[in-house]
Amino acid sequence: MGSVPIVLVVEDNSELRHVLKDALASEGYQVLAARDETEALETLRSTRVDLLISDLTDPPNAKQALDAVRAEFPHLTVVALAEATGYHPSLFFSAWEAPPGVRTISKPFRLGELLAISREVLGPAGHASR
Repeated sequence: MGSVPIVLVVEDNSELRHVLKDALASEGYQVLAARDETEALETLRSTRVDLLISDLTDPPNAKQALDAVRAEFPHLTVVALAEATGYHPSLFFSAWEAPPGVRTISKPFRLGELLAISREVLGPAGHASR
């Protein structure tokens, strides 16, 4: 039996961070959380992570942070979340060519959509696709 997949959730909104953690944990995944890219990089450098779910609240800076993560961890699968802050997220995502291994979801999103992508990427808990 494989090890339990580890998901790192990066979200500055504490309520949403807890909802995502609880939902992913209920799927059987081990879930770690970070408030920002600094905490996320510390975790990524010290722990094997199978999936990164990252909030892109401030797209120009978040894009740079995500690009830095992708440069250091090129094989890490990422789900990028973005919300409308004066623009529609789909415009941001269409302008930003997401690197291979990056999936995108626009906020607001249905929790089931995120869980379905997590299952697609990781498989059922205990069967990491590595």
